[in-house]
Amino acid sequence: MLEHNQRLTLWLNIDSLGYVLSVKKAGGEMPQPQHEEAVSKLKSYFQQNMVQMPICYALEDIDRTYEEQLKLAIESFRESGLRTIIAFFPGELPLRYEMAKNSGYKGSMLDYLLLKLNEQEIPIKKKVRVHEKKDIFVEP
Repeated sequence: MLEHNQRLTLWLNIDSLGYVLSVKKAGGEMPQPQHEEAVSKLKSYFQQNMVQMPICYALEDIDRTYEEQLKLAIESFRESGLRTIIAFFPGELPLRYEMAKNSGYKGSMLDYLLLKLNEQEIPIKKKVRVHEKKDIFVEP
């Protein structure tokens, strides 16, 4: 996907904490079999792992402190139930890769992606079935 400048867009259902619950819809610029395989693998990954997306909260300046505004925004978001967010791949990666190359980076775009992923502290948890109707997530 990276080498051929192919893009993938996912509409993800998330809970109030940003954890991905399901893939609602997917689109992209790649051959259909490759698209279906990529979406299938991502759906499987989201089902097996606890993936959390960052959430941006809108704060309203209504004579409250920043902390009070943030607390209200989070409570409002939690009460609203499921949300759908859009995730793009590769997003800004090609632009950032070109900037890194211009600054002397010699690796491939895939190597650059892996480098950036390794720089992040992404907690990965595995889904464990404790009952036929209940799953929990634990550290591997």
